[in-house]
Amino acid sequence: MRHLFKDLAPFCIGAGDLSAEADGQRRSGSFTAAHAWTAGDATGTNPAGTGSATWRGIAGAARIAGFERLMGTAVLTIENLSRPLVDVDIRLNGVAAPLEWDDMQPVDGGFAKGTAGSNRIEGRFHGPDHEEAWGTFDTGAHVGAFGAKRE
Repeated sequence: MRHLFKDLAPFCIGAGDLSAEADGQRRSGSFTAAHAWTAGDATGTNPAGTGSATWRGIAGAARIAGFERLMGTAVLTIENLSRPLVDVDIRLNGVAAPLEWDDMQPVDGGFAKGTAGSNRIEGRFHGPDHEEAWGTFDTGAHVGAFGAKRE
């Protein structure tokens, strides 16, 4: 896959000391943060045709409590390309239940569902014949990114 998973982590975990002034008051302390990201040009079109399609790949995340790094797998499926609805199943090592988002209507080569901080996913299709897909997710317990290649 040509995307960022090849050499770079799909998310950033930062921690350190912070000192700043806001509204005339000096504040200091420590911080910990996690941020997921992806980059690339989307196709701008939706997968179409007949039959079904599956994309398989990897997922990386940070657990919000403790900021532990987790790796796993991602599977995207469209059961009926003539009426595409995207399903995403992410399984992270060390997390008992899979993270799932179903029945997302693709729009202009992308898909999304949910509310940030509780159960949000955003993704896009890339390449000729929509050969790749990737995106980010935020469940409130995990923040991460995924990438997959069409089978």
